[in-house]
This record gives sequence, structure tokens and C-alpha cells, in this order.
Amino acid sequence: MDTLKIQLNMIIRGPCNHAEAQSRYRPGRSLPHLVKVRNATCAAPGCRRAAGRCDLDHTEPWHRGGRTCPCNLAP
Repeated sequence: MDTLKIQLNMIIRGPCNHAEAQSRYRPGRSLPHLVKVRNATCAAPGCRRAAGRCDLDHTEPWHRGGRTCPCNLAP
């Protein structure tokens, strides 16, 4: 019989401690998943597109010092 292994990670609530921050512009595989699970839909006012069909954008632009971190990314 095959065994299925599942790893659960804590999702931080409240102020961000930047533990998931990455030092590059494009996030790795886990960060987009985390942000899209947190935000079920697009974060733009009035847009109801599913987050899974959206690109991630930096709220504070990367070139102006914005982090690639859950607190600064939104679909």
C-alpha cells in the first residue's frame, strides 16, 4: 500500500514577519501558492477573477524597494 505524506505549514496572521520573503523579483513555487490561497480572488477593486487565473503583482514596486513577500504580493 502506498503512503501519502502531507506537510502543513503555518500561515502567519497579523503583522508580517517576512519569514516567507524572497530576495528576487519573481517568487519561487511556494509563495504564489500561499498568496493565492490567502486571496481567493483578484485584489483589484471590483474585480472578482479567481486568484488562480491572475498574475501576482508587488503592491510596493520591486524597483522602489518592495519585497517579494506575502505582505507585498497580491493577485
